[in-house]
This record gives sequence, structure tokens and C-alpha cells, in this order.
Amino acid sequence: MKKAFFGVLILLATMGHAWAQGDSCLKLQYPDEYHDTLQNETYSNPDSVLVDSCIGSPTYLEYYAAKWWYFSFTYYVIHRQPAPYDTTIEMSWTAIDTSYGALRSAFAALETKYGTFHIKEVYPQIADSTVTGSKWYYLRFDNYVCVDSVDADLKTFPDLDSLSNGYPKAYFDGFPKWYLSSGVQNERVNSGAIVIAPNPPTTSLTIRRMDGQSIRHIELFDMLGKRVFEGQYHGSGEVTIDTRTIMIGSYIVVCDDTFKSRVIVTR
Repeated sequence: MKKAFFGVLILLATMGHAWAQGDSCLKLQYPDEYHDTLQNETYSNPDSVLVDSCIGSPTYLEYYAAKWWYFSFTYYVIHRQPAPYDTTIEMSWTAIDTSYGALRSAFAALETKYGTFHIKEVYPQIADSTVTGSKWYYLRFDNYVCVDSVDADLKTFPDLDSLSNGYPKAYFDGFPKWYLSSGVQNERVNSGAIVIAPNPPTTSLTIRRMDGQSIRHIELFDMLGKRVFEGQYHGSGEVTIDTRTIMIGSYIVVCDDTFKSRVIVTR
């Protein structure tokens, strides 16, 4: 039984960290803690994106999802019967024209690595369309998979198109969001990836990134979303902030627009 269990773990690892939805490491993130159920009505996560909350996991603090990635083919590689504007057209990668051998091979390898997935048109191009194809497609998996890992793989595919408006040729757009009472939106901010000491501070606090990278930008927000501190730095390993001029209360520390944590200022 133990050998079978470890065999399953090895198989998952070789599949690009594809996880079942019920895996205990995968949690909802709001805003700097992890939960199994929704904790706050200001939290928006329509695609049910989860975060790996297990310290020591190879993908700790990385996001997992089953849907939706977006990508654009360079050519009309899938042909279909005409369909109305609001038609849901979902299919396998095997619908790609066989003349695009390298593209088909890339999608076949993606399915081998992560498990079964489906693609569908973002929308038929016009109402009651006679157009027999589209270049824009969504991608969803049957299981939860690591978002960044899939992103990296898709960007290597042949015959996917880079868009002139600045978007990459493949990307994920369903990251969770939460809204402070001021309406300020924070998106895709990893929590738990910075160390703050002491917490609570009385006169100062020191911030250090857990990944060993240098700090370049620090912000503090109060619970109404008002920024009470901002500092620019030149690659410092640690940053110390004087809190004596900051009012007593609870604040969100945002580091390099990527990591955040909560701190309570006392005297």
C-alpha cells in the first residue's frame, strides 16, 4: 500500500504538479490567510483559483486552477460548422488540423503532462455566424494544475500568436481579487512570503523577503485602503521602517507589489 501511495505522488510530480481539487494543500487565499471556504464577501474568485499553502511544497504559494487560460492561434487551425454567436463550442485539441503537426504534438504533450483538458472558442465571431473558425480560445483542465507551469509551457508552443496590444500569446486571467472598503482592488498578491519583525512593532519594524531577493518597494495600507507609507529602495536585503509616526492600528504591508502581510502597530 505504501509503495502504491508513493507511486501516485511521483506520478503527480511528473505531471507538472497536477492536483485533485480536494488536496489539503490547496486553499482559498484571503487576504493573508488560507481557508477551505469563502471568508469575506469582498473576495472575488469566480474561477475558484486556489493557492498551495503547504510550507515545504515545491510550489508553495503558487496558484492552482482548472480554468481559464487564454491563447490565440496564429492561423485558423480549427474548422467547424457555422454556429450562432452564443453557442458554446468546446472540443479536444485533436480538432486541430492534422497539417499542423508540431502544434498537435505540443498539445498532446500538454495533456500527457497535466491530464485531460478542453478548449473552446472565446466566442463565435458574429451572430448567426457563417465563419467556420476562430483564433481565440479558452483552455480548461479536468484537474487543478499549477498556473505558472502551464503558462510557461504554452509560451513555447509553435503557431500561437503574440498580440499587438501587449498581451502574451498565452496567459491566465482568473487570479483571485479582494476589495478593501475604499474600493481598492488587490490582485495576485502572495501572502506569507515576507518576514516582519517584531510584529507588533512599537518603534520600528524590519521586513525581509523569504525568497532571499532584494527589496525595492514597500507600501503600508490601513484597513480603509489608504496608503500611509511608501518607500523606494535600491536592492536592500532588509528594510527597517520607523513606525513612531504611524498611528496605532492594523495595516497591510505590500512588498515589491507581490508579497503582503498584516502588521499591528502598537506603542
